[in-house]
Amino acid sequence: MPHRTSSPVSTFLPNLVIARRMASVSSLALVQQWDGKKWNVVSDWIEPMRDVVRPKLEAAALEEVKKLGYTAMRDCAKEK
Repeated sequence: MPHRTSSPVSTFLPNLVIARRMASVSSLALVQQWDGKKWNVVSDWIEPMRDVVRPKLEAAALEEVKKLGYTAMRDCAKEK
């Protein structure tokens, strides 16, 4: 099922929606477009660029930690 969001992208492209396959091992995405009557898939499934994005996210998170002065980090993997 597509997920509609009020992201900045939807301001410029209001007829687009991004759908994500709901599987714990998959983060594939596709783009759908509203034609006035129904949603049409306008892309193939898109693979995530984990090898590019994840290191950048982790570096940005560490930068924020330093900027905000956090000293203890939570390990969410250990939480239920």
